Amino acid sequence: MKFVVLLCLLLTACSEEIFQQKDEPKIEAKTRQYDLIWDNEFELKENTVVRVPRLIITSNAKIRTHDKSLIIVVDELISESGTIENFKDGDSASLEKSGLSGGSISINAKYAEGRLSIDLRGQNGGRGKHGAITMPGRHPGCAGTNGGNGGNSGSLYVDYDNGSLQIATTNTPGLKGERGVRGAAPKFESEETSIQPPCIADAKDGVDGVPGIKGLVCISGKCE
Repeated sequence: MKFVVLLCLLLTACSEEIFQQKDEPKIEAKTRQYDLIWDNEFELKENTVVRVPRLIITSNAKIRTHDKSLIIVVDELISESGTIENFKDGDSASLEKSGLSGGSISINAKYAEGRLSIDLRGQNGGRGKHGAITMPGRHPGCAGTNGGNGGNSGSLYVDYDNGSLQIATTNTPGLKGERGVRGAAPKFESEETSIQPPCIADAKDGVDGVPGIKGLVCISGKCE
C-alpha cells in the first residue's frame, strides 16, 4: 500500500512538472545572424556550390577558384568590395606543362548590392626546358623543348532580380609558354630543369606554346 501511494505521488509530481514546462513561454532570440560571411583569403579545393539565404563578401575576402567551378545561389548577396578570381596574376604552370583553365563562376541572387571584383584568368603555360651548352664551335648545344599552352580564362554568369550590385571584371587568358633555348642552360645543370648531353646536334628546336582564350562573361543576360 505504501508503495502504491509513493508511486502515485511520484507520477503526480512528474505530470505537474511536465505540464509546467509546456506552459512556460518560449524566449526567441532577437539578434539577426548572417548565414555566411567571407572575410579572408582562401582557395577552392574542389567544385563548390554555396546555397544559403544570405552571403556577405567583405573587403578582406579573396576567393581563388583555380580550375574549380563556384556556384553561388542566395536570396541576398552583399559585397563590400570583395574579390573572386581564378588564379593569381602571373601564375604559371611548371616547365613544359600547359596552364590550367580557370573554373566557371556562377552567381544567382534575388537581391544583390555593393561592389564585387571578379578576375577571370587562365594559368600561363610553362616555359620549355633550355638545352645545355656542349662544345662551342663544334656542337650547337642541346635543343630546348616546347613551351606549354596558356590556359583559358574562366567563364562568368551573374543574374539577380533586384539591387544595385556593381561588378568589375577582368578577362585575361593564360600566356603561351616560351620554348626552351638551345645551348642556354649550363652544362651539368639538373636534368629536371634542362636538356643535358648526350643530345643530337641537329635535333629540332622547341616551339612556343599557344596562348589561351577569353571565357564567356554573362551579366544580367548580356554576354560578351
